[in-house]
Amino acid sequence: ALPFGIKDAQENVQSQMGMACLTPQFPLIGALATHVRLDIHNKGFKHLNLQGYLAGKAASNKQQITEIYHLWTELLELEDQVNRRLEEEQEAMIRRKKNAKEQPEEKHFPLRLQASVTSITQILYRLKNVNGQHLISYTEESDVMAKRLGPAWSDMSTLLRAAYDNSGYSQDFRSESSVRVWLEKVLWNVVLCGTQDALFRMYKNYTDGSLTRVLIETTPDNTYSPLVIRKTRSEKSRQNIHELIQLLPLMQGDLVLPKLEQRCQQWLERIRLETMKDDDRVRANQRMRIGVSVMRCICCLMLCDFGGFLIREIDRKKEAKPDWADGAETAVEYLQQHPKATEYWLKRKFQKAQLLDLFDVLADHYMENVLYYFRGRIEKAYNSQQDAIVSIRRTKGRNDNYYDQLSEKL
Repeated sequence: ALPFGIKDAQENVQSQMGMACLTPQFPLIGALATHVRLDIHNKGFKHLNLQGYLAGKAASNKQQITEIYHLWTELLELEDQVNRRLEEEQEAMIRRKKNAKEQPEEKHFPLRLQASVTSITQILYRLKNVNGQHLISYTEESDVMAKRLGPAWSDMSTLLRAAYDNSGYSQDFRSESSVRVWLEKVLWNVVLCGTQDALFRMYKNYTDGSLTRVLIETTPDNTYSPLVIRKTRSEKSRQNIHELIQLLPLMQGDLVLPKLEQRCQQWLERIRLETMKDDDRVRANQRMRIGVSVMRCICCLMLCDFGGFLIREIDRKKEAKPDWADGAETAVEYLQQHPKATEYWLKRKFQKAQLLDLFDVLADHYMENVLYYFRGRIEKAYNSQQDAIVSIRRTKGRNDNYYDQLSEKL
């Protein structure tokens, strides 16, 4: 059973598309819960930065993800419409007064939904002005993004890796066409869709760490599937999603989830032993960040479960509100009054067995997907790196004769 909000977003979706529709939701939830950080392997608190790629052949129902995307970003789209209109009006005013003696003060408007057809300079500009919140990018066709950037794709790949790692990013160009930024951390979650060959065009470097940072999902084969006419999403389902996306931005705190951490360590150890037995270096290297990514995914599910709990216990029981609500009339009001509530409840109540069991399912699934598409290419890249290693030194130096005189017993 999927947590509150997740099951509503996937209502009336064909059953075989279930996992394919689940994966792109994780980056969206992590971006909405922009003030939540998770400690993984005792290496410090990091935001729920995630990247997902849904691969499938043409006409494989990838467009269903677009509907789910609009459900999760409904409120952000409304906010961005207002800010985008204000930004356009300001740009028009600046053009009208470009020759005036006194130039108007330029204001910066936070736009959190970033178009995929853009430049790195524009992305950095948006990140700079988003007020410490997540930027979200979604595209139905990843080729649009890759072809538009062209040679600049390597720079985009570096920015995406920094986003996953919660790392900083800075550039300082002395040019009017560039932007100066010193970002303490890049908060940018990305959901990409595309054909399977487009996936290979997006990820061409197999050893720079890009593949270990993305959750690759694939749509099921529908070549001989019958036509299925989907039902209209119920108003109740839409209302549940609407309530949840109001709660996620209010959740905040630094989470330490020991049961989830233990489950991740168990999975990593199992894969380590299996790969060591088979001398499978490709699978062994992939396991590291898959464990980190799935911990963030499970944390997203826990946040949705927590949001559903608040809505049920407070909003729907107004006549007999629980004692811990302290008189709060709504879940939104409760989170506004109790900033530390997310830390408290998730550690004590929402590390549920069924969600912890889902960790192994997701981790194994994402491991199989990346190996399905890229195992051969990764192995070839590893072998080419080995061939590039300098061979044994052949030119003798002045000390070689002394080494030759040493006893072999030494």
